[in-house]
Amino acid sequence: ADGKTNWTANEVLQSLQRAGLTPYTHYVEYGTMENLSPAPSFDPTYYIQQKVQALNANLASGQTPWTTTSVLQAMHDAGVTPLAHYEQYGANENLNPNKYFDQSYYLSAKAKELNTAGSQGRTDWTASEVLGGIEAAGLTPYEHFATYGVNEGLNPSTAFDVQSDLKDKAAALNA
Repeated sequence: ADGKTNWTANEVLQSLQRAGLTPYTHYVEYGTMENLSPAPSFDPTYYIQQKVQALNANLASGQTPWTTTSVLQAMHDAGVTPLAHYEQYGANENLNPNKYFDQSYYLSAKAKELNTAGSQGRTDWTASEVLGGIEAAGLTPYEHFATYGVNEGLNPSTAFDVQSDLKDKAAALNA
């Protein structure tokens, strides 16, 4: 960084290219350990904190507690980024990619929507069945929400209301 403090995105890209890196390879090789986010919808700090809590909830007697640093290092050593970990394992472990998406809430809301609509002639869909269908389609619950759920009017959690956000955005644009 040579002490420079006013980098532009274009200058960062040029610097990476001079080093023979793409933004993705930089993220994989360095960005994860720098706690950078690969996408606006993924919060690596939030995700790693959840993983630490889950691991520490199942510690054997005398086992050293996990820390955010040790979890991040373990992922790095395994050659997996926090985002890739979420996609491969975290969604199945009921971990969330950010504080505005609650997987359990979303799966229950989707099951309720299917039941209300009588989808496939059924009114007894469970969150577990919804998860199975989403996984069979090759998606994580968050990817399903971003691709389909948001357009169906489903909320990702109690912390974020899609319709209120859209109304606020429309009001701001019309002001």
